[in-house]
Amino acid sequence: MNSLNYAVERSSNKNDLIRIVHTFGGEKDVSRIILVGEKPFQVLASTRSDWIGCDLKKLPDIISIEVAQVFKDNAMVVFSQYQNENFLHMGKPIFLIGEKFGGSFSNGVIILHMDKKYLKKSLIEFLGFEVIIFFVFLGILSLLVIFQFNGIIFKPLQQVIRVIRKRAEGDEHALMPMKYSTEINELAQAYNHMVEIQQDAQKKLAESEEKFRTIADYIYDWEYWIAPNFKEFIYISPACEKITGYTAEELYNDPDLIFHKMVHPDDLSLVKEHFENESLTEEPASVEYRIISKDGKEKWIDHYCQAVYTCDNVFAGRRASNRDISDRKKVENALQKANDNLEQRVEERTFELKKIHDQLIHAEKLSAIGTLSASIAHEFNNPLQGVLSIINGVSNRAILDEDDTKLMSMAMNECYRMRDLIKSLQDFNRPTSGKIVQMDIHAALDSLLLLGKSEYLLNKICIVKRYAENMPLIKAVADQVKQVFLNLLNNAVDACTGAGTITVETKILGEKVVVRIHDTGTGIKPEDKDHLFEPFFTTKPAVKGIGLGLSVSYGIIKRHNGEIKVDSELGKGTTFSIFLPIGGTK
Repeated sequence: MNSLNYAVERSSNKNDLIRIVHTFGGEKDVSRIILVGEKPFQVLASTRSDWIGCDLKKLPDIISIEVAQVFKDNAMVVFSQYQNENFLHMGKPIFLIGEKFGGSFSNGVIILHMDKKYLKKSLIEFLGFEVIIFFVFLGILSLLVIFQFNGIIFKPLQQVIRVIRKRAEGDEHALMPMKYSTEINELAQAYNHMVEIQQDAQKKLAESEEKFRTIADYIYDWEYWIAPNFKEFIYISPACEKITGYTAEELYNDPDLIFHKMVHPDDLSLVKEHFENESLTEEPASVEYRIISKDGKEKWIDHYCQAVYTCDNVFAGRRASNRDISDRKKVENALQKANDNLEQRVEERTFELKKIHDQLIHAEKLSAIGTLSASIAHEFNNPLQGVLSIINGVSNRAILDEDDTKLMSMAMNECYRMRDLIKSLQDFNRPTSGKIVQMDIHAALDSLLLLGKSEYLLNKICIVKRYAENMPLIKAVADQVKQVFLNLLNNAVDACTGAGTITVETKILGEKVVVRIHDTGTGIKPEDKDHLFEPFFTTKPAVKGIGLGLSVSYGIIKRHNGEIKVDSELGKGTTFSIFLPIGGTK
């Protein structure tokens, strides 16, 4: 096919094409050759002369299909769909120079039909000769390879084995000669390098062992390494004599000295339990116990031990470090004794201070009640109960119209409100209970605002409440926290001279609740801010207070693990912010 393609592409005219096709068509294995041009699609040459010049459409369908397939693929095609026939169908695109043939086409297709039986016979004859040549060549090559392997591979490998055996027998200077092929020389070089590395590692290991022994022998702590059977020692440092009075040799000969004989009787069970447990665990373990040294002195030992493993992860016993901590224990005991005495004294003083502080809180309550009494005295009338009885009787016996009934109901509600005020005042005047309870912040604020309502009206003070929704209960000493709120509300009233606004705001801030009491009063001078929470510091006249309100409030909030902050601007007002944990005091 390639020879035909080569001849066709180099033909000079149509007659040459016809001659070439007939020449190749005369071969016994060639059945048919057709040469078709692309533009127009017509037969340029063929083994059948009656097809030359014919349009492609006039040829058998099978040839038209094959030509179209080759033009489409633009590559050599073997038409496998005809492989069951006696002929092999092939097609290949060719390149033609159109000017030589008087046309405008430049490409074409060769269709070749070949007889399969002649092809097989030729192939067998050719392959028979080639197979003989191949096996002769293969035999010669095998002999050469065997000869080369004997000199290049086998003998050098035997030398390598001999050197390795010498090395295994302890000859540290056994090295491989460098006189073979490149590959064997590389192997020898790698082996020699490995030997050098091993020798260097052994040297460093010996130096490391020497350094370890030097350090271990002179270290302050007493070190030892016990064997995996826990009955004998691999190593004991000389420092044991400074601590125990026994030499390393004595401990080597009598291991029971360490485990039993020199252990303090009171600590014997502790040490026994430790040594029994440490043999069962890979984790580091430590214990502090007392020993009786050779000269009869009691000493404290800080014992720390851990498992030892080889590089192959084989258990090799346990290493222990023992430090004399007798001096430290003496200091610790002295500190503990002093601390116990100090704690007792602190507890006594704390109790006294708490008692005094509770008295101060109660005194401040009485002071606050005295301040409020003047403004709400008209609501504490003795005839209150009589009025309630009269109104109740009239409502039950008299026939009243709808308006009068509403008026009587309003009167009854006002009387009940007055009764609630009296009750709140009485509750507030009781000494603090000190009990931590679930406290409703909003209810506490509302009760205090109700108590002071008349005073707010009297001083033309507007109360604004901005309560957070879903405010949780907090754990607190309720009457103490109410005392703080009352102190801050009283201060806000005093600051709003003539008129003003007091805003009570609550918020939830994470795990805390925030209560802010803001007034539009005179504000606080900058130089007074730093002294607000100091006992007996006040900016009020003597008749208004003694300066303990904010100091007591600060202490209450701190005991509840809270914070109290102040923000003030002179002439514009003051804001006190109280932060209380929802979880309550400690």
